[in-house]
Amino acid sequence: MPAPVPEHVLRSFPKDLETVEYNPAPDACAKSGIDLFFCSPEHQKLVWKHHKQVCGPNAQPLRYPMLSDDEIADLLAHADVRLVTMSMVKKDSGETKAVDSLLAQPSHTLAAGIEATWTEGMSFKARTTRTQDFVQAFKSPPDFLSAQQQQAAVQLLRGSLKTAKETLNGGFEVPFTQLTFWTHVDRFNDIALQHWIRMSGIKVAFDPKTPEWWSCCHHAIAFLSLVWQRAEKGVNAVPVELIHRSCEAYLDSIAALSPFVDEEEISKVIGDFLAELRVVLLIQFITVVVGAKHFIRCQG
Repeated sequence: MPAPVPEHVLRSFPKDLETVEYNPAPDACAKSGIDLFFCSPEHQKLVWKHHKQVCGPNAQPLRYPMLSDDEIADLLAHADVRLVTMSMVKKDSGETKAVDSLLAQPSHTLAAGIEATWTEGMSFKARTTRTQDFVQAFKSPPDFLSAQQQQAAVQLLRGSLKTAKETLNGGFEVPFTQLTFWTHVDRFNDIALQHWIRMSGIKVAFDPKTPEWWSCCHHAIAFLSLVWQRAEKGVNAVPVELIHRSCEAYLDSIAALSPFVDEEEISKVIGDFLAELRVVLLIQFITVVVGAKHFIRCQG
């Protein structure tokens, strides 16, 4: 059964359910149709470092930044890493558990994956054929790809770099700031997308392009910018109350895609959040019911 609503948890509900002071999104985002509210002026200022990169003309459809110099250097430094992933085995008890060591599986280097994907005639037709040339082309939007292909490419490049670093770490998570901010954003977007797919029963490739989806992505950026600064500067850099409220606003934006309707789905989303945040931040979640709606709230 959902927990009763403690007074200290009953905060930042959507405005039709609870009276809360919100700060509206910057005019540039509002004009682009983005439904984004900040918890306070302090929140808006803290996240501007990241949010300004996707505000205004890049807001909807959301266009993420191209690769930074550090990301390009990192990708090239990991080009020869053979990518493997943690295998999962089914225990007799029925519980699924990751094995402690990596099992030998077919794999390829990061560079080979790049060349196989973009230089052997799939959907991407790059003029360049060498990994170095291709990666360096993403310092700015490359003209040999469409805008949609550019976004898909940088997401896959960041994901490949994440896998390479985790491979070198024995298949386990690396410290939060060893992955780029936008890599974390991609991962949390996937959590929201998988929730939407599960609740919608979609069985085919799904490419959301709705205002609700883009607003959800902006909420992810606003939340993760606070987490990033806490990881980078220390626990006192950002008040935990601000992180909780921003997290709850982000969870509400996920529910706006498709409501949380049962404990099983809520547990799945919470589990995904905890798996991504555990290397930098400990959060306890509870389920709260207001009327006929389910919400996930931070406790403590």
